Amino acid sequence: MAFTEASTADPSDAQTYTGWSIDAAAKVRGRPDSIALFDSTIAEPVGLLSGLLAGGLTGGLRSRFASVFGSGNPHLIAAIAARYGLAEQSVLTTTGAISGLDLLLDMLVVPGAPVLVERPCFDILPILATRAGAAVRFVDRAHPGYDIDMEQVEQGFAAGAGLLLLTNLHNPTGRHLGDDRLREIAALADRFGALIIVDEVYRGFADPAGCAATLAPNIVTVNSLTKLYGLFSLKCGWVAGDAGLIARLRAHHAHRDLGVSKLAHAVAAEVMADSAAFDAHWRAVLERTRPVLLAHAAAMRADGLIEGEVPPHGCIWFPRLSVPLTGRQVAGHLWQAAGVLPVPGELFGDGRHLRIGFGADAGRLDRGLGLLHALLRGERP
Repeated sequence: MAFTEASTADPSDAQTYTGWSIDAAAKVRGRPDSIALFDSTIAEPVGLLSGLLAGGLTGGLRSRFASVFGSGNPHLIAAIAARYGLAEQSVLTTTGAISGLDLLLDMLVVPGAPVLVERPCFDILPILATRAGAAVRFVDRAHPGYDIDMEQVEQGFAAGAGLLLLTNLHNPTGRHLGDDRLREIAALADRFGALIIVDEVYRGFADPAGCAATLAPNIVTVNSLTKLYGLFSLKCGWVAGDAGLIARLRAHHAHRDLGVSKLAHAVAAEVMADSAAFDAHWRAVLERTRPVLLAHAAAMRADGLIEGEVPPHGCIWFPRLSVPLTGRQVAGHLWQAAGVLPVPGELFGDGRHLRIGFGADAGRLDRGLGLLHALLRGERP
């Protein structure tokens, strides 16, 4: 099976996930009775965040309120390094995981050279790679297992690709690649002098102390506090990898990532230094939502409406439709009929699917999935 080339069609011909998300958020805000089935991040822990900020800069936060100019908040870097077993010089903090990924690609991509991207994929991966000048090539993660097609990866490296972009947990399916598989991919990349960049924003759900950058010198990771902790308001991300590469990136970063917040990263340092309450928060959310999702998923599978097990970790699910509708059609019909909005699979490269997020309210999730079930039952052949 040969790896495939990305479409060269005008991007405006196909809506991106980012654009869709902006439109979807506006639709939901404008319809108070609506239900968002796209909560792919844990609900924001407003109470915990308020508690951290309550004392202001005269309280405990004061000790971590440090300059971020040039090299980042040292307390945050130390906390990240301690959590993942990294040297501090192997960590660079950024305004988010996407910012870190953008910096890496801008530094590493050779204009016109091929870059490998998994598919289905979070569309920001090929978007940023293309913007950096890469010729994107896709490698398949096929239903139902969504493992990496090693034959396609090897073909891509042999054809000159120097980078492979992955997510782990896989976005959109939630599939977890274990360390043994990541080492195998890294060994293959090493034969061709290639690097692997792994977006690990969901990995903490499966392995809170895991970091792929510790497995091989040719793996670089990006991560953030957004998905696991729901702390998107802090805009705190980081890149971890070989110290030499991070030193190069730090010099590159000084001219590009200019929006790092001194206050936000001081708060992030507090969270990373003692995250027990925030870990309890995401676990409590999933203890409420996961049973709801599992029950509805089992019922829809029993009715022959969808295929695909719910992954054991995280807050996203990518069921395959067994009815004669595309993901975009289902999402459109469900919104018009009931004000319920899942993510069409087309936005991740496969229109036979929906992506369901379940990181927020269990009651609304229950109602939304019940309405989805009813619509699919009505479309059953």
